[in-house]
Amino acid sequence: MDVSWFYTVRRLHLCGYELAKHPGLEAWHERLGAHPAVAPFAEDMGALGSMVYAQQWLSGTTLESYVAAAREKVPGPS
Repeated sequence: MDVSWFYTVRRLHLCGYELAKHPGLEAWHERLGAHPAVAPFAEDMGALGSMVYAQQWLSGTTLESYVAAAREKVPGPS
């Protein structure tokens, strides 16, 4: 179960969400990311993750695209 949540949290982190706001979550993410079974895939999400991400990118459904669209709709601080 942790591994499936790891990639969800990882995507949030890669999109710019500050895990430091949640110290326990940040510590868990770092611990699991350093695990020998996960570490080789943590940076690029492995081959399967890359294929899924490529499909999402081509269809415009990446998490980053949703974040960018939301940022365009909500004015930032001046």
